[in-house]
Amino acid sequence: MKTVFEVDTPDTLSVLKTAIAYHPDLDGLDVKFKVVKVLKFDKDDEAVVPSLKCHGAAAAGSIKVNGLKQRHLTGVDVVIELDGHVWETLPAVTRLALVDHELTHLVLLKDTDDRPKVDDIGRPKFKLRPDDWTLTGFASVIARHGRHALEYQSVARINSAAELAKKSCEAAVSAAVTVASQVVDEAPAAEQAAA
Repeated sequence: MKTVFEVDTPDTLSVLKTAIAYHPDLDGLDVKFKVVKVLKFDKDDEAVVPSLKCHGAAAAGSIKVNGLKQRHLTGVDVVIELDGHVWETLPAVTRLALVDHELTHLVLLKDTDDRPKVDDIGRPKFKLRPDDWTLTGFASVIARHGRHALEYQSVARINSAAELAKKSCEAAVSAAVTVASQVVDEAPAAEQAAA
């Protein structure tokens, strides 16, 4: 098996730059990222998917905060790895969601004055937050036990949580549009009153 690493390609760096906008804590910190596409090939040079695993399971991406020694030696704070074969199949919006997901794992550590903590070489300190949910299980267990299988119940809980998150986001957007339209509607009246 052969493994190829493609580092900081234009497509990944462009998506990273866009995704960072969702993470205002990273703004102005000059965090040094490396984005690595991992591509594995068999002896016949055929793609091996998954090319990336996290905790033994196939993963489209993963993120790692380098320790002090690695930061000092490489100048890199955070490494994002992407399964290169999977990446190539994803539309742009899903690529953005994937990199946003990986960045969401990063938690900037702050001191009691709400300033970023730094390590011994002055780089920002991070910890990794776990996913809000994970899912493991077997389709065969669901086939045998239906809604009584824990796998089935986990899928149902995750689906409900995702729907709630989506509705919450939609409600926030709707509220923002309502406020914006009120401001627009009130602007001419305010201008007339001032005249």
